[in-house]
Amino acid sequence: MKVFIFMLSIIIVISTYTSIDNAQEFKVIIGKITNVALSSNPTTGYSWFLNLPNSNKLKVPDLNGEYKLLSGLTGGGGVQVFEISCSELCEDGELLSLAFEYKRPWEAEPIKTKVVTAKVFSNPEL
Repeated sequence: MKVFIFMLSIIIVISTYTSIDNAQEFKVIIGKITNVALSSNPTTGYSWFLNLPNSNKLKVPDLNGEYKLLSGLTGGGGVQVFEISCSELCEDGELLSLAFEYKRPWEAEPIKTKVVTAKVFSNPEL
């Protein structure tokens, strides 16, 4: 029973965001929140940081995202989830670029970067 509840909790956490580890594009709907995630393990000192373009189109309340542990074990891997929304200034079909850096907060250079494109939709059915 405990294993079932643990697995169910992982499924619930996983289903609340879109992984962009292997993606180059994700969709965002005007006026709606989209949660995207990158694999992370902050116990190593490394975390993802979002370099938000200087624009009023995208809204991201926390440029560091929120870490969610997936393994259930302290020190285990998880994901950083970023809450992204597109303001009314966005246009249907627009492509917006986002750059993430995986680095230690006290270091200037990242060990890896991830650039993805947010494709804007006005209709949630697309």
